[in-house]
Amino acid sequence: MAHDRKLLAPKQFEFSAVALNECGRMVGGWLRQRGGALQAPSPSSTNDGP
Repeated sequence: MAHDRKLLAPKQFEFSAVALNECGRMVGGWLRQRGGALQAPSPSSTNDGP
């Protein structure tokens, strides 16, 4: 979106896209290593009740 509005120079966009891609690869690797995707906590495990 920032690139579309010309708030970033092409080199800035490229740098951020490469960094974001690397982060995604790292997170994907960690998830595969742990054996699956993260799961949201079940409603019964929250501390909202008395």
